[in-house]
Amino acid sequence: MKKFILCLLILLVTVSSASAVTVTGMAVDIDPDHLVSRAVYVRLVSYDADKGTVRMEIITPEVFRADEIQSLSVGDSIFTDGKEVLITSISEEDGYIILNRENEESPDESVWLYESLDFNYHRADVNDDFWLTVATIDVPLPDSIVYVDANNPTSELPAVYGREELISAVCAENGSELSRDNAIAFFNAAGDLVIIKRRYTPWG
Repeated sequence: MKKFILCLLILLVTVSSASAVTVTGMAVDIDPDHLVSRAVYVRLVSYDADKGTVRMEIITPEVFRADEIQSLSVGDSIFTDGKEVLITSISEEDGYIILNRENEESPDESVWLYESLDFNYHRADVNDDFWLTVATIDVPLPDSIVYVDANNPTSELPAVYGREELISAVCAENGSELSRDNAIAFFNAAGDLVIIKRRYTPWG
């Protein structure tokens, strides 16, 4: 009888393991070597005066298919931020799906997701999207670069500056003002950087 029960337990564990799924993020559609006629989220890390280049970290939200997130169950896993997280609980709050909410001692194991305008689920950080780094590249900063600063929430229209003001923002005394997940880079049909926009963020 004991042998039968043991075999039954092994069978149940095997079936449970076989039915568990691991959800992974959607593929990133950004080629850092071919930035043509497109805009990308960036962090501007530094400016090299000798080379006339700006060091740019290309970032993107971590995005998951809505049907896969909505089908998750306890015992499944989600692969996020380069690691697999076992799901021990699923809850909802204020439009968020929260995985492993009760694990307050290990906040890295908690995953917050929200349905975005693209109808997929984005992983959320404290204030905004949870960003993945695609690549870090050095980009020539042309004399004609336009710096659009939309960080002032009290102004309906953004301020528009040029190259020198952009360099000052990147080389700010307390670190780049454009390295806080708040910048968008625009490239033209020739692949040249033409606009840097600082979008409004409540944290900087």
